[in-house]
Amino acid sequence: MSGRTWDCSCKTRDAGTDDSVSVEYGMAIEQMIEQPAKVFVLGYSDGDAGYIPMQHMFEEGGYEAQCPYIPSCEQEVLTGVRRLIEELSDKSQ
Repeated sequence: MSGRTWDCSCKTRDAGTDDSVSVEYGMAIEQMIEQPAKVFVLGYSDGDAGYIPMQHMFEEGGYEAQCPYIPSCEQEVLTGVRRLIEELSDKSQ
């Protein structure tokens, strides 16, 4: 899985991934950002490896859980996003 993020110098933040993700990822990312901003998560921006479900979706079953990922993928994705946010914050200072 790969991803990209960019800042358009406004109160929105865009994050791209090569997969499809739940809207819950965007909401979780918004909570990580210090300055209030809306986050647009753009799926399929660099390929298509499948759907990245939240952990609770594995427990609930359904099409979201029919993917090549494991339940810990939510934490791994959010940890990676947090790292990117910190890197971008360091570069802007």
